[in-house]
Amino acid sequence: MTLDLAARATTGVPWPGEVVVRQPGSVILLTPEDDPADTIRPRLDVAGADTSRVYIVQSVADGVEGTQERLFALGKDVEQLKTLVEQLGDCIMIVIDPLSAYFGTDKDAYKDTHVRSLMMPLVKLAADTNVAIVCVSHMNKGEGAAIHRGMGSVGFTAIVRTAWMLQRHPNDNEVRVLLPVKCNISKDNKSTAFRVVERTHPTLDSPQPAIEWIDGEIEMTADQFLGLQGSANQPRKLSDAEEFLEDRLAGGPVYASQLEQEGREQGISKRTLDRAKDSLNIQAEKESGVVNGAWLWSLPQPVEGTPDSV
Repeated sequence: MTLDLAARATTGVPWPGEVVVRQPGSVILLTPEDDPADTIRPRLDVAGADTSRVYIVQSVADGVEGTQERLFALGKDVEQLKTLVEQLGDCIMIVIDPLSAYFGTDKDAYKDTHVRSLMMPLVKLAADTNVAIVCVSHMNKGEGAAIHRGMGSVGFTAIVRTAWMLQRHPNDNEVRVLLPVKCNISKDNKSTAFRVVERTHPTLDSPQPAIEWIDGEIEMTADQFLGLQGSANQPRKLSDAEEFLEDRLAGGPVYASQLEQEGREQGISKRTLDRAKDSLNIQAEKESGVVNGAWLWSLPQPVEGTPDSV
């Protein structure tokens, strides 16, 4: 999707749902997970991009007199990125995908102060150069409001002006829905959708993934979508939690705090774990013989005189 947007930016083709032709400009891509030759360039080609306006940042100069190269780091290299923008003169978009690849080893994405120290230079770059900066991040496996579903600190979502969530359509596996999470620069935007299709590359003679935007708007916010998705997935989530508890408790009692931690690591929320506990009639008892003992969970004992199973 970001490469489709980049193609439109380099050619001035209207944005999805619009008819206005704009002045084309250059785009800078920071995408370490995709190979420029066999992935990025073919996808830009089938999207109709002017690839002479696309610049891929794979490394930055480092060391004595810039004789070494290393991966771009948000905490160190935004000024170099600004220099590139100024050299190009017509840059209108920067894509950072994924954002987490450029944190560096000295920053914690779950600490708000670290997040703001990383993001504020990008905010200033956007303000100084009037360039749109598109940052891509993965979603966590938790539950709750859409604004809390991004990986790491909520500071990422708080500091940006607009945030969107991309999800599969609940009723059509081939459709992706782009839903607004927040918007601080205009009225709330409507949701839109697209399909991932295949187009034959003009010279490689091989199919490449491309975006086909779907006409019309979807009257649904990100929170409403997550509510529908959560309702549809609730039985599966509960059964997964029940299976997890039965497996973990088969060998005997386990600390409740440990089960909660392991459950979180597997994408099981405390709320779902508690529901599974109730449905399985899990027994909870305090650790005996210990002052302020912790809670232990165990499978229910079969009633005397009845078989364990039928």
